[in-house]
Amino acid sequence: MKYKAVLYDMDGTVLNSRNEASERARKALKAAQDAGVKLVVATGRTLKIVPALVHELGFDYAAVSNGASIYDLRTGERVY
Repeated sequence: MKYKAVLYDMDGTVLNSRNEASERARKALKAAQDAGVKLVVATGRTLKIVPALVHELGFDYAAVSNGASIYDLRTGERVY
């Protein structure tokens, strides 16, 4: 089965308590990207307080405010 997108929880999953991503997490994200999978971060935070590292890691979309909105992180456009 080929996945089109993978959603990741941000706090405690991709990011540790210092808002850092482990090398293991970085490798897993890169492998998914290389396979053509869209990366989506899911968080209870608002878009304004999503750490810059999420953008640097190459996430395509963010489901923020507990899923109330979804943004295209490449354009900043609200898609839902």
